[in-house]
Amino acid sequence: LGYCLTTLQTERLASDHIENIDGRFKSKFLVRVISDPIERERSVKLEARVLGLHNENSFELYNGKILLYLEKDSNSNKLRFADTLLLSTRLNQIKEPSNPDEFNYKRYLRFHQITSQSYVKSADWAVFGIGNDLFRDIIDIQRGVIDILSSHDLNEKQLAIASALLVGYKHYLSADQVNAFASAGAMHVLAVSGLHVGIVFLLLNILLKPFKKKKWTRVLKAFLLLLSLWLYAAITGFSPSVSRAVTMFSFVIISQLMNRQSNIYNALASSALVLLVHNPFYIVEVGFQLSYIAVFGIVYLQPKIYELWEPKYFIANKIWEITAVSLAAQIATFPLGLLYFHQFPNYFLISNLVVIPLATLILIVGIGLVIVSYFTVIANVVATILYYLLYGLDWFVVLVENLPFALTEGIDINIFETYAIYMTVATFILTLSVKSYKWQKYFLFSIVFVMILNMTESLSLIH
Repeated sequence: LGYCLTTLQTERLASDHIENIDGRFKSKFLVRVISDPIERERSVKLEARVLGLHNENSFELYNGKILLYLEKDSNSNKLRFADTLLLSTRLNQIKEPSNPDEFNYKRYLRFHQITSQSYVKSADWAVFGIGNDLFRDIIDIQRGVIDILSSHDLNEKQLAIASALLVGYKHYLSADQVNAFASAGAMHVLAVSGLHVGIVFLLLNILLKPFKKKKWTRVLKAFLLLLSLWLYAAITGFSPSVSRAVTMFSFVIISQLMNRQSNIYNALASSALVLLVHNPFYIVEVGFQLSYIAVFGIVYLQPKIYELWEPKYFIANKIWEITAVSLAAQIATFPLGLLYFHQFPNYFLISNLVVIPLATLILIVGIGLVIVSYFTVIANVVATILYYLLYGLDWFVVLVENLPFALTEGIDINIFETYAIYMTVATFILTLSVKSYKWQKYFLFSIVFVMILNMTESLSLIH
């Protein structure tokens, strides 16, 4: 089923795809903007869908997604989602990587159905029609939240963190900020994910608590929860991790409405199935893979880790809860992290003890700021609290980044080594859980297999 769906949804296999256009000459294209334009230093970057090709006396229908870089000027800065453009350009195929182990940008874009790109000068394009689309209005909500944040005394670094945390807008983040959060093992808080959706869900549940008394109010509550969660997913850009979390919460909400018990593993698998039927290419998204494997690790491993120690005091218990969650998520995701990012944050346990509570507070206070933004005096007080929370988060992340041996870099493993490491982790967990000699043998075999793969790769590099 997955193979058939992927084939059916692979646009470049269609006869009217833009890859069938002769790219040696300039052509007049009618395109529709399908992403929020991003302002760069010398250009405006956006994704567009080709609607057709203008010839001298005819219009031919074509289809396909392209990556456009428009010369930066007053007109390109005004472009919005769903605007229609008429442009004269030559489509360039994305090149293969020059080095064998280089990131394959062409492959990455193909998974997003993008096969061509073009740089267009100001004189070679014009607005053909102003867009009118639901997602355009939703993006306006995202921009409105960012405008509220920027209207208060937040500096560039704080505005970048707040925009990423609240609405998933990460284009303000500098390379230094991304490196700092990655080195501290806190990059996951900047990517809107299950943590953020869970907080929004809890806040909405508290606000809608009076709606539990009658049957029709319970139906209304479920409807409002579903509507709010999916609206939040749309505002944050429908990233794979957010889509996963919202889909899972949707199953939970519906099961509660029907008085049915929800099984977390079934909810996890069902949400994956729904998302992959909608878009089979999610399976190759790093965010999709990390999100699902992290949740599976937390659900399965966190209770086992938490049972190893029973703290007597409340604060110690909360610290141990966060530590158990961090350990479970890290055990589940570190092989993928090594494969894709070639590094490991050594102080992730320390950073998560501070970063997760701070990120939670920032999200709650940020939502509060948006709600009270029309009341100037209250908004200023809330914005001051947000300022110090963001300052504290940024200061702590930089502090952890600058600690000695904060980051282990240069780890290079291939896909087979990743599978082997997962096999080692799985057999080790089963050895501890089942306490069977059989799993001990599999665990030892897995270790030997990883070592053989590593030695084979080292020998190939020597020769």
